[in-house]
Amino acid sequence: MASNSLNLFTQQDAPQSGIYPIHLPQGLIGFPELTEMELVVNPQQAPFLQLQQTGKEDGISFIVVK
Repeated sequence: MASNSLNLFTQQDAPQSGIYPIHLPQGLIGFPELTEMELVVNPQQAPFLQLQQTGKEDGISFIVVK
C-alpha cells in the first residue's frame, strides 16, 4: 500500500524561501481529491508554513508549523 509520507526537513536541509510542489498519490488525508499541493515557505513567517492546493487561487489552504 502506498504511503502519503513527506520527508521532514532537518535544520541543515530546511527549505529556503519558495514554493515546493508536493504530490500525494492518495490525496491529502480527509481530502482524497487533493493530490497536488504546494508548500509555501517564507522565512519571515517562521515557524509557520502554508500548504495550499496547486493551481487554484481560492483553493484549500492550511497553515502548518515547522
